[in-house]
Amino acid sequence: MIEQANNGAGNQYAALRDINIVEQSAKITSNFSEIINILGEQLGVNDSADSLPSSPFSPEDKISYNNVTTYKEIIDEFKVFVGKLSMIYNEYDKQGLNTTANTLLNIKLTYLKIKSKLLKENPSKNAIDVIRENADGIFLEVENQLFNEIKNSSNITASRDVINISLQVIMIDAFMRCKILEEPIKHVAS
Repeated sequence: MIEQANNGAGNQYAALRDINIVEQSAKITSNFSEIINILGEQLGVNDSADSLPSSPFSPEDKISYNNVTTYKEIIDEFKVFVGKLSMIYNEYDKQGLNTTANTLLNIKLTYLKIKSKLLKENPSKNAIDVIRENADGIFLEVENQLFNEIKNSSNITASRDVINISLQVIMIDAFMRCKILEEPIKHVAS
């Protein structure tokens, strides 16, 4: 027989052992969680650099252009997993779920909100200068906001370690697809 006990103050929540039913029911599903769940299962499996697609442009150019310093080593270390993420995106897209576009647009939207706030706080500065001065902070803020979205998703099953690593891969992919920070070609005249 299962024993049920109310561990909360008043009727704030009913608990079966230590599971907070109200907190669990408030969570929503997200594409990030599904991608992280799948990516976490596949990281480290058959990771040959030869089997991964090559990047369409040099990440080093974008790193330099945006003045990324703190995240440079992370990008260099984890960019080898971007091919695996692309395969996961392709599988979802074959099912007609449009996961790639929605995930990347969500990341871009998060970046644009952060960028807009910084530009508003620095109206007298050139936009690319503001981005270069804050590149690592921008990257960190995008990471924090996405992590919170994932953490609050009802469909996340991965451990915190897997979430951290997988989120880095997703962000690096978004960085290389120019959804986070600026593409060097677009701002040559700036």
